Amino acid sequence: MQSERSKLPSVYRLECYVMNYEWGVSPANSLIQSLASQSDSIVNHGGEKPIAELWMGAHPKSAATIIDPRNHSLRLRLDQAITSEANHFLGRELTRAGIQHLPFLFKILEAQSPLSIQAHPDKKLAIELHRQNPEQYPDNNHKPELVIALSPVQALAGFRRPGQIFGFMQNIPEFASLCSKDSGLYEPYQAPRPELLSRQQKRNWIKHHYTNLMQSSPAEIQEAAESFLFRLQQTGLEQARLEDRLFAEFARQFGTADSGLFNIYFLNYIELKPGQALLLGANEPHAYLGGQMLECMASSDNVIRAGLTTKPKDIQTLVQILHYHFGPPPVINLHQHSDQENWRESYRNQVPDFVVEKIALNTSAVLPLAAPQRPGIYLVLEGGAELQVLDRQGELENQHYQWNSGSVFLVPGDLEQRGFALSLKKMDAHPRCILYHATVMNSFR
Repeated sequence: MQSERSKLPSVYRLECYVMNYEWGVSPANSLIQSLASQSDSIVNHGGEKPIAELWMGAHPKSAATIIDPRNHSLRLRLDQAITSEANHFLGRELTRAGIQHLPFLFKILEAQSPLSIQAHPDKKLAIELHRQNPEQYPDNNHKPELVIALSPVQALAGFRRPGQIFGFMQNIPEFASLCSKDSGLYEPYQAPRPELLSRQQKRNWIKHHYTNLMQSSPAEIQEAAESFLFRLQQTGLEQARLEDRLFAEFARQFGTADSGLFNIYFLNYIELKPGQALLLGANEPHAYLGGQMLECMASSDNVIRAGLTTKPKDIQTLVQILHYHFGPPPVINLHQHSDQENWRESYRNQVPDFVVEKIALNTSAVLPLAAPQRPGIYLVLEGGAELQVLDRQGELENQHYQWNSGSVFLVPGDLEQRGFALSLKKMDAHPRCILYHATVMNSFR
């Protein structure tokens, strides 16, 4: 049996599929389309439709196809391949723990207009939502996600501090009126002064006012939005705050009755520089506004939407499940590295379902990789790389794979068990090579 297993491939090219959504970018301006023109790993069946995402994984909504390097005509959906050969693709540690699926989903995402105001459920809620409404919540898994900026990225993430929210209420009476209906414990316009409220009371204050806003009727939102827009136009949008200009843009794109319009005054506005990352956990409100980015997440497509969208919304669920923590989310930065050396570094992350590392090949030296015990998906973002397979003695096997920009390949999780290791080397034709590698944390069970 071991000799049979040793004959299995050490790496597979993946054929991954583009998702076409309205908020995506035109093919002419698309990073994904540019990568597709340089490799055989990316397939776009959408013609001239906006390009929004590239899914790299085994989620049944858009599972990648694996190509057998021994016979390129042998093609199989990755989720089906894992079902038939779990020990090979996932590795012994995961299958012994009862895992029978790829735990993560890797994506490229590019947006020229906002995605919906949304949050993702934790595992317990995901099971319940899937049971109640499998059409809207298609699986029973949670969906924490790491987003890595490839270009400047704009996003809304997490709640602003209460004092900042209150400042917007003081300056925008239309916003305050929506938030302060049925104030109950709180008088209208009551300031969340730090010396008067505990941290939990501040969270309750945010929940109370945010729930009021989100449960306002479309007619109430429209009346408030149009009144505020009229005042903004009277004073001149070019002189307005960034938040006010974004509000006006949201209203132009989604109409003045959309429940997400005033979220710009509740949620932190974030700008990520290329290379920076955010980790978004369960029950955390967010929306990507624009830019090119990588995403890695637990393998799920569960999204609770509440605004800036024409898709079905579930406002009642969203306001109930949010954690209402406040303050800007921490931005994850990699260390500064010399562009005269090869290096690899992982983005800090507390979610065991996935981890992402960036690999830079700047010299002709070989970069050894640890013998994989978990499955990994590699994306060549720039340049070209040669992947070498080594035996236990460090001798090169007769297996060399060359990957151009745009290539996506899978390394199965049983290589260490089979006595193989890997190394990467920059192809001489390119001044450098940049790869991203998504895999599973050792702590995942």
